[in-house]
Amino acid sequence: MSKLQELIQKLCPYGVEYKKISECFDVYNGMTGVSLKWKESGNCKFIDYLNTYQNLKIDVSKKPFATVKNLNQNTVRQTDILLTTASEVSEECAISSVVEDEIEDNVFLDDHLFGLHLKEEYKGLVNTTYINYYMKTPAFKRDVKKKVKGVTAFSCFWSILELFQQKKRVEKGWFPANPKHLERYKNLNLGGEK
Repeated sequence: MSKLQELIQKLCPYGVEYKKISECFDVYNGMTGVSLKWKESGNCKFIDYLNTYQNLKIDVSKKPFATVKNLNQNTVRQTDILLTTASEVSEECAISSVVEDEIEDNVFLDDHLFGLHLKEEYKGLVNTTYINYYMKTPAFKRDVKKKVKGVTAFSCFWSILELFQQKKRVEKGWFPANPKHLERYKNLNLGGEK
């Protein structure tokens, strides 16, 4: 029995409702139409790959400049979880980091990352720092690694989406809803499963 299962059994004897991550988060891509990155000036700022790869939480003070063709793009917001999409080795896929601190408007996401943005109806119910910690566990990494096997360069964007959709993995402990907020979840009438 895993530590999570032991805690659920001890602290939630009547069970825990589980949510699919895809039910609670919108997934978005990094910036497109990039011609220059990491320059002294440009028409936008962005959160880069290394900021996500090297940090448990995003350092919002580090925002290099880039030049993009279109300024109408997805932007990073506080509480977003950012993940690496591809690498030369599978262990470097789906490295996550969370945006805990306030971040200025119109900051884009590196084109080698994707983001999870918490849906409005789940704010105050879901702790994105907790989800980010889960994404660093061996269980999550093991599931990701199974999905990204294959070619020379590994890509996990679609693999991660597949994992988020799989009910069996959710039931194994992907995302237990906070028992303190069960009534609020029910009021959302979003069809969660036990």
